[in-house]
Amino acid sequence: MEIAPIASAVNPDAVPFGCRRQARTDTRGQETGMTATGTNATRSQVGRVLLTGSTGYIGGRLAPELLARGYELTCLVRSRRKLDGRDWAVDPRVSLVECDVRDVETVRGAALGCIHAYYLLHAMESGSHDFADRDRDLARKFASAIRETDIQRVVYLGGLGELGSGLSDQLRSRREVESIL
Repeated sequence: MEIAPIASAVNPDAVPFGCRRQARTDTRGQETGMTATGTNATRSQVGRVLLTGSTGYIGGRLAPELLARGYELTCLVRSRRKLDGRDWAVDPRVSLVECDVRDVETVRGAALGCIHAYYLLHAMESGSHDFADRDRDLARKFASAIRETDIQRVVYLGGLGELGSGLSDQLRSRREVESIL
């Protein structure tokens, strides 16, 4: 299994082999981005991705881009209601699995058939001092859950910073999670 930095995982200019880019518009005719069209923009040609953090800022923007490139998505969410109003969440290629990511068996079941996973989780809630312990626990359970699946690559959103000793608690936690995954 490979850990890849998020910047290299989704190239905005890339489309599935045999596809072309086409402007995507909303119901008012306003351009909203690009999409992949063509014979290879089908589910069987690209694969299924396990996406955590889809209700967050980055995950909520990544999901429609992955769909535009022809991927199917399995999104792990704590609450489906957080995706109300997001057009991509009702796409027939999206499966929503409401769960606690610490539930290894549920995550393992959701990961079956996925070829890649995006780990966009963190435990840095406001005012919490035990975030590093919770980050490690989430990462260990996620790693355990996907270990016996077909996932070939985990894309992890870490933090910017040095690799040396002077890291903040948050960046040190991000590096620990990276090594766990």
